Amino acid sequence: MDTYLNHIDYGENVEVVVCTEDCQVLKLRDETGEGMMTTHLVFPGVFLMYNDFHLSQCYSGFQTDVEMLAIDHCREGRIQHEVVKDAYGYLEPGNLRVGQPQATHRPVLSAA
Repeated sequence: MDTYLNHIDYGENVEVVVCTEDCQVLKLRDETGEGMMTTHLVFPGVFLMYNDFHLSQCYSGFQTDVEMLAIDHCREGRIQHEVVKDAYGYLEPGNLRVGQPQATHRPVLSAA
């Protein structure tokens, strides 16, 4: 897969399931459930990632040194993430967020 993905650390609770030239499938797992992350190479430098999580919450160890733009959409449940110390942002069903993911953010995915 494209070298951009080599600069991403998804954290210790994520494992690579499949990796081809144009697709990567990852599995996130913890004590509350699991989730699959499927990344497709659209064209060089542009990826589409679909996340399908079934957890009440999880810790994200996501870190990267690559500049990127993320478009997050919540279909059901809720996504909570810390934007600065002790301040949180939320996505609820139908919400969309566009911005840069920060290595210091530790999203908590919640089905509540």
